[in-house]
Order: sequence, then C-alpha cells, then structure tokens
Amino acid sequence: MMEKICWYVFEILATCFETLIILNFAKEFLGKKVNGKKFIMGFWIFWLLFSLLVTAVNSITEFESFGAVLYSTIVFIFCLLYLNGSIPIKFIVSLIPIVSIIIVNSVVATAVSTICGEGLENLIYQQSIYRTFTVVITKFLLYYLLLVIQKVFEKEKKFSMSFSEWISIITTFLISTAVFTIIDLINIENKLNEMGKILALFGLLCLVILNIVSFYMIVRLSRTNYIESENKLLKLQNEYQAHYVENIKLEEKEIKTIRHDLKHNLFVIEAQLKQGKIEETQKYISTLLHQQVFLGGTVCTDNETVNAIINSKIIYAKSVGINVFVQSSKYIINIDDIDLCNLLGNLLDNAIEACEKITSNERYIKIQISADNDMMTLSIKNSIEKSVLKNNSKLLTSKKDSSKHGFGFTSVNHIVNKYNGKLDIYESPDNMFCVTVILRTD
Repeated sequence: MMEKICWYVFEILATCFETLIILNFAKEFLGKKVNGKKFIMGFWIFWLLFSLLVTAVNSITEFESFGAVLYSTIVFIFCLLYLNGSIPIKFIVSLIPIVSIIIVNSVVATAVSTICGEGLENLIYQQSIYRTFTVVITKFLLYYLLLVIQKVFEKEKKFSMSFSEWISIITTFLISTAVFTIIDLINIENKLNEMGKILALFGLLCLVILNIVSFYMIVRLSRTNYIESENKLLKLQNEYQAHYVENIKLEEKEIKTIRHDLKHNLFVIEAQLKQGKIEETQKYISTLLHQQVFLGGTVCTDNETVNAIINSKIIYAKSVGINVFVQSSKYIINIDDIDLCNLLGNLLDNAIEACEKITSNERYIKIQISADNDMMTLSIKNSIEKSVLKNNSKLLTSKKDSSKHGFGFTSVNHIVNKYNGKLDIYESPDNMFCVTVILRTD
C-alpha cells in the first residue's frame, strides 16, 4: 500500500515539475504582459489546472500524444491572457514544449527499451526502476531542451518570420510528432523484434536531427529576415533624412526671402507714415498679418524616425499646395521603427493622395500625436470633396495598377493588431476623412 502511495506521489511530482517547466518556458520566451500579484496568481492557477489536467489524462493513458491538443490549448490560453507577443507567436510557443515532450519521451523510452531489453509497454504502464529512470531522464532532458531553445532566441533578441515560413516549420514538427507517435504505438504492441527496435531508435534519432535542422532554419531565417528588415529601415531613414535636409535648405531660403520682404515692407510702411497715409498703412499692415508664412519641418519629437517621416511628408505636401498642421507630444512610446515607418508613411501618403485630388483651395492635413505611458494615439485628418466611405467602404485602391497598391490599410491593420491597439476610420461633418490609431506596448 505504501509503495503505491509513494509511486503515486512520485508521478504527481513529475507531472507538476513538467507543467512548471512548460509555463515558465512560455513566460521567459514571451515576457509578462501583466505584472505583480495578478500575474503571480494567474501563473499558479494555470499551473494547478495544467497539472490536474495532465494527471487526469495520465489516469486514462500514460501516452503523452493523446493529451497533446489539450495541453497546447491550456498553454495557449495562458499566453493569451498573461504574456506578450502576437497570436501566431503565442500559438508557436504553446506548441514547442508539447512537441518537445513527445519527442523526448519517445526517444528516451525507445532507447531505454532497446538497451535494457525492457518492453516499451512496461516502461509506460508498470511501476519499475526502469520506469522511474525513464521519467527522471525525460523531465530533465525536457528542462534543458527548452532552456536551450529559450537561450538561442534570447541571444537573437529579435526575430522575424513570415507566416508561410512558420507554417513550413510547424508542419515539419507536426509530421515528426505523428511519426514518433506511430513508432511508439507499434513498439508498445511488441510488434518489433530487437533489430526492429534498433531500427526504430535509429529512425527516431534521424527525426530528432531533422527537427534540430528545422529549428536551426528558424534561427537562420529569423536572423536573415531581421537583417533585411533593418536594412529596409535604414534605407527608409536615409530617404527621409535626405528629404529632411532638403526641408532645412528650403527653410533657410524662405527665411532669407522673409528677411528681404520684411525690409521692403518696412520701407513701404515708413514712406506711407511720412506721407501721413495712416489708413493706407493700417490696411497694408492688416494684409501682411493675414498672409500665411509656412516653414517646412515643424515636428521635433524624441524619435528621429518620426521627425524624418513627418517632416519629409510636410515638405512634399507644401510643394503641391497642401497645408499641414501638426500637434505632437515630444515623447513617443517604444514602437519598432519599421512599424512607425509603415504606419506613418502609409497614412500620410493616403492623406496627401486624397488632398491632391481636390480641385479647390481647401487642401489641408491635420496631424495629432499624443503619448502617455504605454499608449500612443495618432490622428490624421485630411480634407475631402465628397464621401470616400460611402462608395468605397473597404478602402480599396483606386489606382490603375492595383497589383502594386492597396496594401496600405492592410499594413496598418497588421501593426494595430501587433500592438493590441484600435483603428477607427470615419468622416466628420466638415468634410474631413479621419483616421485614429491607438497603439499599446503594455
């Protein structure tokens, strides 16, 4: 009786250790979205639920593969509620430890069965020293395997994978998992002789190597994609900086013009006053006061990317007769520069393009940026002659070459989702097309 109790306690402790490893891996990989007591309470509640679920499944079958979907689901829900990252990344992180469990368990159990001559069924279902040894080895191997995966991605700091690349890697892992499961099932039924077990072990090791190569591909593709993204950002920044320099030169030229005109205007005023033409002088001064003087770049935040993009767009808008009014806080929250380039570039290009179609002199754009702690609000409004949403509610491109255009709001939506934000598009009664974007980094 005591032996059964000790064995039951050992199995529960092994399960608790395994679930703790998995949830901790997800936490370290993604980082916490909430802090303090709320996260601590949530972590331990999910750990308890996860442990109870695994224990319940193990009471039905010791075969890990049968509970894989349930295990991945509970880890995924934990990631959604408490951890950072996009939904695809959270899905990947919820799969990695479960696939790792199946691979480690299958390889270790087959190796112990082949070396010790013990049936795989006995290792899984019967209480024995071989079962104890197998459980201990698998848990510690799982711990170190997940630690290595975490350290590799931590070293890379940032990674960038396209959806199709993720699908390819996941498919490889899932196919491998299915093969591991099939080999285990055949082995459990004792349908393999000694040579068959050796071949099965060799096949499993080959699959492990395949998965290591696949994992290496993730890291390499991640590094390559991230470098390409950085190069793209640098190219954009250089272009915007070039426009910014051009803007400054234009400002300097305008200032010289203003100084020259000011001197001329003062001579005129002086001459009129000497002649006693008070009323004419007042009208002349009134005319001067109502003239709009616009100096190119007006944005100066603590983010050079934001400054360069908006100021370069301002100078272009001015060159085509569009007035731009900007109100911005100096502080900009920690948003990836590439996302800032895509977000501001797309929205401002759309606003400028819409204003260029206006035939009247009412061509203007209003930009407002406010930031507070971990939230930023961006509002861009442009004048319109007729409703855009009435005839084009999906905001499809109106350009002839639609294959090369029309991805602006798709890109904006992607960025908004990435930062758990909100996108609001509407038209105001005073003929303004309005886009409001809220981004969060909490």
